[in-house]
Amino acid sequence: MRAIGGAARGISVAVMVIGAAGCGRGAEGDEVRTAEGASYLVIDRAAREAGVRLEGVSAADAVLPIEIATTSRPELRGPEGKISLDFRPGEVVYVRGADARLDRGALDVDVARDRVVVLGSEAAAQALASEVGGVVDARGGRFVVVGPEALAGFARAAMPDGLDEVVPVVPGDAAGRPAFSGELAAELGAVERALVRDAPVAARAFDLDAFQRERLALPPDQLLPAVVECPDPVVGTWVSREHYPEYGDWYRFALHVRRDARDPGRLVGSIGARSWAGASDLRLPEGCAADADRGQAFDWTVRMPATGEIAGDIVSFGGRSVQAEGTRCGPTFVPSRYMLDQFTGVLVEGGRYLRASNNDGGRSVDDPHLFRRISCQ
Repeated sequence: MRAIGGAARGISVAVMVIGAAGCGRGAEGDEVRTAEGASYLVIDRAAREAGVRLEGVSAADAVLPIEIATTSRPELRGPEGKISLDFRPGEVVYVRGADARLDRGALDVDVARDRVVVLGSEAAAQALASEVGGVVDARGGRFVVVGPEALAGFARAAMPDGLDEVVPVVPGDAAGRPAFSGELAAELGAVERALVRDAPVAARAFDLDAFQRERLALPPDQLLPAVVECPDPVVGTWVSREHYPEYGDWYRFALHVRRDARDPGRLVGSIGARSWAGASDLRLPEGCAADADRGQAFDWTVRMPATGEIAGDIVSFGGRSVQAEGTRCGPTFVPSRYMLDQFTGVLVEGGRYLRASNNDGGRSVDDPHLFRRISCQ
């Protein structure tokens, strides 16, 4: 995401506190206090890039949290039109994905007030930490800023260069696990979201056996070729493909796995990840024309050197760094935005498939995948 110049930051200071006259960003070194009765709105990158925005606040200015006075009723513009938002005191509303999924939670119960994950450059994280009187804990390509009233401080901070996204986190979680990772199914539309908005948080029911059956039944195609038999139980190329309706995108992963010559139980190789914009029926990426309803189309690939282990049928394989391999269309992809994929799973169906989950410390929390081996190399 592009850096914001000085003029834009001046505008940001004027609008980041909505509906509360007299509130503003604290100067560096000032003690930050949560405004009495204040609530917060956080809009993720996927939503902003799809055109979701708060009335009066540009997508660029909304990278940081927005402090909302509970007496106001700001309007959110999304793919299905305007939504008038109500806020309870001390509430955090997280807007995620191209379809503007709304997750709601309370400070100190669902969302930490003293820590926020920063995606972007380390300099951006350090700048924000300085403004809120906090420290930076670097964790695998992302940064957790920890400090008293960090979330409130972010809402009043100046927009630093190199910032891509901020992510609210679970209270008391040192690793900065994203908040709302167990919320109700993301496939709900706007009407259903409105009906369940005030309901208690519910864990999404997931039938892993049904998921596996559905993926086994998928016919081979250009990106998901037929399964092959190999003499080694793990060496080779494994691929999976999944659609994420809450983000309006697809991911196709390719694990290139070989054994470490010094220790056969250790695995080395790489992970390729290709992502493209599209609805659930776009299993194969097409052209790069922009979709008027969803914003700019994109199609990019990254590659990660990876390591892992195998013990019996249990396999782990995760990225260690990331580099952009190519952007076929849309804005040039910035690798600093990417969280390193970490797959753990078990060989199934006689070893021809790997059923695994991905936890990248960001949006992927126990995301299921069924990898099929398409090559012995």
